[in-house]
Amino acid sequence: MKDVNTFKKTTYEAETIVKGYLYQSKSFYYSLAFVIPLAILYEISSLIANRSLLGGIRSAAEVWILNILWGLGFPAYIPLSLVFIAIFSIMFIINHRSGRALRWHYLLPMFVESLLLGFIIGVFASFLMRILPMSLGVLNNISVSFGAGLYEELIFRVLIFTSITWLLIKSGLKKIFGYTIAITLSSFIFSLAHHIGPMGEPLTFYAFVYRFFSGCILCGLYISRGFGITAWAHSLYDLMVVCNFYNIIGCGG
Repeated sequence: MKDVNTFKKTTYEAETIVKGYLYQSKSFYYSLAFVIPLAILYEISSLIANRSLLGGIRSAAEVWILNILWGLGFPAYIPLSLVFIAIFSIMFIINHRSGRALRWHYLLPMFVESLLLGFIIGVFASFLMRILPMSLGVLNNISVSFGAGLYEELIFRVLIFTSITWLLIKSGLKKIFGYTIAITLSSFIFSLAHHIGPMGEPLTFYAFVYRFFSGCILCGLYISRGFGITAWAHSLYDLMVVCNFYNIIGCGG
C-alpha cells in the first residue's frame, strides 16, 4: 500500500512538473528569454557573413520591421535584437520583484523540443512537397536562417495571425472557425510575402503552395507551443535545409 501511494505521489509530482513546463514555456515571458540567444546568434552570424552590423544581406522580415520603426523615428544604428533584450530586461525586473523568478532550467528542454519539432516540420513538409533549397551563400544562409525564424514568426504568427484571430473571435465567430480562417489568411500572406519586393523570389505555384503549408504548420505550432519554441523550430528547420540534412537522410524529395 505504501509503495502504491509513493508511486501515485511520484506520478502526480511528475505530471505537475510537466504541466508547469508546458504552461510556462509557452508564455511570452519565457519566449522572450528563449529568443534572445537566437537574436544574438543572428547578429553575430550576420556580422561574420556581411562584415557589417546592419549592412549586407539581412532577413527580409527584419528589414520590414526596421523600415516601419525607422519611419517612426527609431535610430537606424541600433540593432533590433537590443529591443528584445530591453523588453525582456524590463519584464524580468518586474517579475523578479513580484517573486516570479525565471526558471532558467526550462530553456534547455525548450531547445531540445525546438530541435525535435524543427526536424519533424522538415520531415512532414518533405512528404507534402520537395523541400526548397536556400539560394544564398552558406554564411548568409545560416545568418538568414536565424533571422527568418525570429522575425518571420514575430510578424506572421505573433502579429498577423494573433490579430486576425482576435478580430474574428471578437466579432462573434466561434474559436474553431476563427482559428481556421486566421491560419489560412496569415499563411497566405506569409507565402505571398516571400515573392514581394527586391528580395522576393520569382512567384511559382510550387513555391507558393510549399510556403503556404509551412505557414499552416507553424501556425499550429505557435498555437500549441508559443512564440519562442516556434521561432527556434523555424530557425533550426532552416538550418537543416542549409546543411542539406533532409537530402542526406533521404527526406529531401
